Amino acid sequence: MGGLSHYIESEGIPTTQISLVREHTERIKPPRALWVPFELGRPLGAPDEPEFQKKVLLAALNLLEESASENYLPAIMELGLNYYTGRFISRDDTKGLQLWEKAELLGSNEATVRISTSTLFDLFNPGENEKAFANLLDATGEGSLLAQVSLALCYEEGIGTVRSRADAIHYLRLSAQRGSQFAYTELQRLYDEIRPGDMEFVIIN
Repeated sequence: MGGLSHYIESEGIPTTQISLVREHTERIKPPRALWVPFELGRPLGAPDEPEFQKKVLLAALNLLEESASENYLPAIMELGLNYYTGRFISRDDTKGLQLWEKAELLGSNEATVRISTSTLFDLFNPGENEKAFANLLDATGEGSLLAQVSLALCYEEGIGTVRSRADAIHYLRLSAQRGSQFAYTELQRLYDEIRPGDMEFVIIN
């Protein structure tokens, strides 16, 4: 896993890991690793000790905090997502947005997309809907998958723009073609809604 983390980080995705064999970690030198003196197969410590295991997990995640404090963009983005969604750590929308705003100032276009989606869907800065929607259009032109999916939802629900099922389907198709399972599922749902109910049109899975 230590070697794999180098390739993952080269794609802009921050990693952190728990190491049970210190010698291997020192040789491979992954970007971030927490060495623990536990038995093989028990990276979080003894079983049936959830509070202690949580401390180990948080210690590993704190390595991302350190990288974020050093202005490492991928770590800032991932940490922002963790706070914003409550994934792995206690949810804190405000802290998540602050981290994305920091990333935006450091030049991250994807941070702008995330801030814009929070504005449109979670009603942060509701007076900025028009600007947020324009940001998503710009980001879609630059290839942001999140912006494409978000635009599809905007057009379907009439958020920041007029409702347009055709445009919603257009952006869902683009996203599904790029591998978004969420977009594929939503596209399937929309097609099911507009498909005639006659037996000749029924698709049997």
